[in-house]
This record gives sequence, C-alpha cells and structure tokens, in this order.
Amino acid sequence: MNQMNVDPLTSPSSSSSKRLATSPLTSSSAGKRARILLPDAQLTAFNHNMKGKSKRRKWQVILKGAGDDNSLWLELLSTILSHLTAELAFTNMKGSVIASPNPERANDIVKSFNEDELKQWKVGVRNGVEKNDWVDLIAHHTLHFIR
Repeated sequence: MNQMNVDPLTSPSSSSSKRLATSPLTSSSAGKRARILLPDAQLTAFNHNMKGKSKRRKWQVILKGAGDDNSLWLELLSTILSHLTAELAFTNMKGSVIASPNPERANDIVKSFNEDELKQWKVGVRNGVEKNDWVDLIAHHTLHFIR
C-alpha cells in the first residue's frame, strides 16, 4: 500500500504536553485515518501484537468484570494506553503519538478523559479485546499530543 501524506497530527507549541482540541473521530473515520497512517503490514503486526498482549494479560476477563466499576475501567484503560503507545513506537506513527507513558502518566491521561472520551475508549477497548480491532484507538485523537 502506498503511504499517503496526511495533515500532521501534532503541531509545534510549548514544550508542555497538551491534548489536541479536536472533535472525536467516528468509527468509520477513525478506521480510515488509521489505515492511512499505518501501511497494511504495520497494521497487521500491530493487531497481532495487541492480541497477544490482550490474551497474556487477560484483558477479556478484566473487561467482563469491569461492568460499571470506573476504577477497574481506569486501570484497564491506563494499561492499554501504555501498551498501545509502546506498540505504535515500532510503526511509522512513532513521531505523532505520545511516547510510551509510565503508569502514573498513563493514569493521569485516562483520568483527564471527559465523559465522551471515556465512552469512546470503552468502545474502542471492547472492539480491540473482543474483535482484535484496535483501529478506533489507534486513530483516536486522545493518543495524539503536542510535544
């Protein structure tokens, strides 16, 4: 697949890390955006690696047990955020997503999600864990920070 040029996901600013103020991506636009950002081979490898992590860390069990327990959700989302960014560091997206955050930073990021972002991440995590489809989270604007 030929790599297309897309508008940068980050822009120069102060050295502080701030979330971009962009509108949430719909599932279809997120999928299209991720497929533009990652060539097929990278997307396949990414999904394969995330599937392995999900199985080893029993995210399916945690997901089913989380229910309406926000503390379990926050812990799961923080963990997945860390693993997502670590895996993306091996793709051509490495320069446009936050560096793999330490557990405290990942937790702070997840705690900063507004209600809509939290709902979108829950859906994205369900799709990732249950269907091995991480596209929504790859392209989700909360992964992209100004450096």
